[in-house]
Amino acid sequence: MKKLSFIFLAFAAIGAVACSDGNVKYNVSGSGAPEDGKTVYLIDQLSTKNIDSTVVSGGAFQLKGKAPKDALLNVNIDGSDWYFLFFNDGEPVTINAADNSLTGSELNNKVTECDLWVSDQTRQLGELGNKLTELSEKVPQTDPEFQTLLQQYRTENLAFREGFKERLDANMDNLMPVAFARQAFSLLGEEKIREIVAAADTPFGSHPVVTGLLKQMDEEEARMKEMQERAQAFVGQKFVDLEEPDPDGNVHKLSEYLGQGCWVLVDFWASWCGRLRCPTWSRSTGSTTPRASRSWACPSTARKRPGCRPSRTGTCPGSISPT
Repeated sequence: MKKLSFIFLAFAAIGAVACSDGNVKYNVSGSGAPEDGKTVYLIDQLSTKNIDSTVVSGGAFQLKGKAPKDALLNVNIDGSDWYFLFFNDGEPVTINAADNSLTGSELNNKVTECDLWVSDQTRQLGELGNKLTELSEKVPQTDPEFQTLLQQYRTENLAFREGFKERLDANMDNLMPVAFARQAFSLLGEEKIREIVAAADTPFGSHPVVTGLLKQMDEEEARMKEMQERAQAFVGQKFVDLEEPDPDGNVHKLSEYLGQGCWVLVDFWASWCGRLRCPTWSRSTGSTTPRASRSWACPSTARKRPGCRPSRTGTCPGSISPT
């Protein structure tokens, strides 16, 4: 599995939890490693923590120890973008780094077969996507050649999604789909996944990776809802009448500039950040606002900045513009 394709299984806030009570031994033997001296890591997919490591010698390596039964693990050779996925079911695992293959139990053979298939399909789609990008720089998107290639991409992408869904559906009686949990949510739909989890009668629906992903989604949804409610609480409320000195030390209130037919821009910035001392909006707002602008800069430390010249629509941060 490519490095970028497994990130969906990283739930940093969730600890490693066994699928059933007790630990079982893992025994991973590897060959075909491209370089001696490289570190090989055994990683728990749920916690993303390294649980074991060794060093390549003579192109080979071995990892032995104990981990939670049925935990989803992966092996990665330092510097490689490939991750060998497998479930810790107590059966020995053999890795061939030369062709990215892994053999072991029937379950782990299914995971590897699907993983290699997904990698090949995404590679082909990526090549088509690159061709589309290159062609779009030469011809308009209405060009027949571009439309033909676009239709090919859509057809192959749909076939990939349908083929992937069929593989997941056909293996709901075992743990294989857990290794592709995020894709399962996308292909099967969140509603169906929740039904499977609620039924609690399949290995997929009760695995911590799946239930952990649902928990993460629920927490994110709750967080977004809270943010929306907090934002709505300010709608219709009276603005805060800010008060700041201008470059000459005269104090002005925000209310002095409202209701005069001009846009009022309030700029909050950090006085300790040099890049914010002469904001770019002071040079651009003239072309983006339909009417004259008046600026109101609110730094954490309000004082006149030497060397920062007022513009037509802005003023030196640390002050307000009365004109």
